[in-house]
Amino acid sequence: MKRLIIIAISYTALTLFLACSTNKSSGGDQIKSGSEVAAARIVWVLGDVKILSDSGEKKAELGATLSATDRVVTGASGGAEIMVADSGIIKMSKNSDIEIANLVNPNGSDTNVQVNYGKIVTMVKKGQKTTEFTVSTPTALAGVRGTSFLTSVEHPEGSKVNCAKESCTIRFAVIEGTIAVSKKGESSEVILNKNREIKIEKNQKLTDKLIRSLQKDSLTEMKELIVLHKNETFEYGKLVEELKSSSEELKILSQSGSVEEVKAEFQKREATRNNADEVTKTAKAVNETKYVQQDVQKEKLKLNPKETF
Repeated sequence: MKRLIIIAISYTALTLFLACSTNKSSGGDQIKSGSEVAAARIVWVLGDVKILSDSGEKKAELGATLSATDRVVTGASGGAEIMVADSGIIKMSKNSDIEIANLVNPNGSDTNVQVNYGKIVTMVKKGQKTTEFTVSTPTALAGVRGTSFLTSVEHPEGSKVNCAKESCTIRFAVIEGTIAVSKKGESSEVILNKNREIKIEKNQKLTDKLIRSLQKDSLTEMKELIVLHKNETFEYGKLVEELKSSSEELKILSQSGSVEEVKAEFQKREATRNNADEVTKTAKAVNETKYVQQDVQKEKLKLNPKETF
């Protein structure tokens, strides 16, 4: 009898040990496969939009979650809005093909949006110091932190092709914030500020000379795409309000009546900003000149007794 009890206790202990080991193993696997968890969620969909995954193809629906291996493809009359955690929104145009992946880091997760073809507008909220948001194309990529900009990957003739093999034109256009643009296979990098854009051909070397002011066609495309639909699902509404409140340009683009009005308002804001910068530079120059004259004239500079050089 005692022997049976001892065997039963030993079997129970072994079972508990194996169960704990399995749970620990599962937890470790879950951490390792962090990039496989849902990277984003569809919060608005229009027309022909499909999700292509390892398990096959399915129609995109409101609230559908996307994993790192999923592709979202819009048709000729399609469009979609994708919320990436609580950090940003991606607005897809028609005839577009993208993938979104979350890469786990010690502080959270970094997001990479791969644009295989088409146009998207990316709106990322400011103040994200521990995570990075990158938009990649077949030939170039943009490092993002708190900005709103257009990414376009298209064939010069307008036909949808595999841009990883064919010669496609890449365009980044920024309305708010700053992005760092680099080209795959090159060490050079250019900084694209607000109200600026850059167009890169496949065999073109990346230089600052490619940067130009925001063009009308880019503004038109962004104005058509930045029509954020009211949706309180998954704290979407809260994120939209946060993005608009931190970006005057985004508010102008989403509220103004025409592209001409948007461009005029942007130019007005840029002129005002340039004037303010000139006033600051002049004031600083006058202040420095004053102290230089005092030094030349052997005047004593009035310093706080506690201040030292």
